[in-house]
Amino acid sequence: MPSPKISVVMSVYNIPDDYICLAMDSILSQTFTDFEFIIINDGSTDNCAETIKRYNDPRVRLVEHANIGLDASLNKAIKLAHGQYIARMDPDDVSMPQRFERQIHVLEEDQSIGLVGTACYVTDPALNTKFVMSHPGGDAEIKWLLLFDSPFVHGTIMARRELLLSAELYKIDPELAYVGDYALWSRLARICKFQNLLEPLLQYREHPGGMSRKTGAVHETQSVMVSAGNLSRLLNINVSLESVRCLRYLRFGTLRHELIEQSDWRQLFSLIQGVYQSFCVDLTGQDGFSPMAKLAIRRNAFSLSLNLVKSLVAAGNFGNAIRALIQTTKMYPESVTKLPGMFSLSAMSKWVRRSWQ
Repeated sequence: MPSPKISVVMSVYNIPDDYICLAMDSILSQTFTDFEFIIINDGSTDNCAETIKRYNDPRVRLVEHANIGLDASLNKAIKLAHGQYIARMDPDDVSMPQRFERQIHVLEEDQSIGLVGTACYVTDPALNTKFVMSHPGGDAEIKWLLLFDSPFVHGTIMARRELLLSAELYKIDPELAYVGDYALWSRLARICKFQNLLEPLLQYREHPGGMSRKTGAVHETQSVMVSAGNLSRLLNINVSLESVRCLRYLRFGTLRHELIEQSDWRQLFSLIQGVYQSFCVDLTGQDGFSPMAKLAIRRNAFSLSLNLVKSLVAAGNFGNAIRALIQTTKMYPESVTKLPGMFSLSAMSKWVRRSWQ
């Protein structure tokens, strides 16, 4: 028999019957049908294996073993796979019928793209939509975000199997146990292009027993470590974990007062500009680094700098807020038209105080 085009890999561990049935049904009803469905039963102690065995579909391959964890199970499934492409699926999510069709079209049309993700519907346990979660679509914008955080919804990705193998799959590292996907994307970024489809093609179920709810603080700590590695590699210097924490908070405009008080705003400002300039140099000449992409990244760097100003104001450090704002407008002169009353030092001071009282 010829090898399937796609190998879908899913690891299960003590999943409710209704969750796993919906997940499997959504895969087996895809409009693109040339795939195998490798399901790893990772030492479950409930009856999910019996639920899976009730499916009489030749595309389903159930593999059972003692509990070894998600990343190790996914590595095993990828090594067993026969498909050219690997599609991820989680047993508490639901894929839209056209998901594979949309993703494989991207990978077949552009051989330089190694991985494609999608937006998703974030739902409650009953699959009622709460909001749509999306990440940047283009390669340059995705790789900019990768410096600070994971730019993909893990359960949506489809990737070339040979590239996953080249990137050494998911590293089994206790210090990165909850961010194996983020670390893998960081390695893949050096050898291929990325894309995200902005169409939501997955229902991502949030529930009290979900991994993200259980490991929030640990996940954040480990994400900082991966981000620090990415930034240090780009700048060819050692970027401290404290600086990375600040940058990650600045992305959302939520820098905590105690962090800003412990950090030198000049060093943070210099770091932001160094990252922006090095990133642009790093991608210069690569296909897909369009003027629009460069503009989007410049706006992101400007947003980081402006959020630093806002954080200084929130900490009551008005003098340094003004100094940081002056530096920001020098670095991004086009931003003056976007900031009301930015034409004199006194006007800047009034605007800062008025905007953030």
